[in-house]
Amino acid sequence: MAVRTQVSGVLVAIAAGSRTNVWGVNASGEICRYTSNDASSFVVMPGAGAGHRGGDPE
Repeated sequence: MAVRTQVSGVLVAIAAGSRTNVWGVNASGEICRYTSNDASSFVVMPGAGAGHRGGDPE
């Protein structure tokens, strides 16, 4: 069973391929990558997301 740990900050979308391969998008459209570092759990990556649409494509 997976253990979930809440970290500070706000992501509007999150995706995980494994417990060490976790990505998210914040409200500003910045792409964030999980680092496994308690001092800085997610870091903003260069570039920006094109937007997030949840659910099925129309």
